Amino acid sequence: MTRKLKALGLALVAVSAVSMVTASAASAQTGIFTSDGPATLKGVNKAGSAESANSITSFGLSVVCPNATYTGHKAEVTPHEKVPNSSSSVTITPNYGSCAAEGGGIKATVDMNGCDFMIHLTKTTGVADQYAITTTIKCPTGKHIVVTLFTNATQHAENKAFCHVTITEKASYEGLTQTDNTNNTFSLSGTIENVEADKEAIAGTTGDSGILCPKETTKAGILHVDLTISETSGTSIKLSHL
Repeated sequence: MTRKLKALGLALVAVSAVSMVTASAASAQTGIFTSDGPATLKGVNKAGSAESANSITSFGLSVVCPNATYTGHKAEVTPHEKVPNSSSSVTITPNYGSCAAEGGGIKATVDMNGCDFMIHLTKTTGVADQYAITTTIKCPTGKHIVVTLFTNATQHAENKAFCHVTITEKASYEGLTQTDNTNNTFSLSGTIENVEADKEAIAGTTGDSGILCPKETTKAGILHVDLTISETSGTSIKLSHL
């Protein structure tokens, strides 16, 4: 009898565990963008967020681009098209504009060289109207995102760089979330870590570029994101789930 009771107890534990997993899977729902027509998305620095919220950090240097804008398009279509209703993936094209190293006079440019960010809505996070994001970097063959550094504004104006940092793409990154603000805008925020990057001096631009920018490789790069995304052509947008 004791053995039967133990067996019954174990069976009940197993059933309970399966039920919990099933319930958890059911509650985590895949997100989609919904709209009343094809949408044009624009992302800007979130009001009130730290200036450094939208930046690229590698090799101990954080390059901040406070006026960066991001445009959302239909996923993986060139030339770009509007985002259709019920999309779970969107191509994001950044325009970083004027950038500088945080806390110093070093100026910088971020050249996408035809690369885009792909964001894929995945599962609900447990926070109301919020979904996890998987991000990939998509580049034309042989192209990469390049951050070019200048010692000061004069060197920047004369296009005399001392260093560039090349960001290489990998299969996918986690760390971002997207939240429906319920006012026809989204918040896209978080950090993408373990971004791979190569640093190398640009020969012939400054006499000591090899000292300022020795050739290195890191997998400790970070992209920081804190954006408000809106629709620019009058289309109503929201996040929903399948």
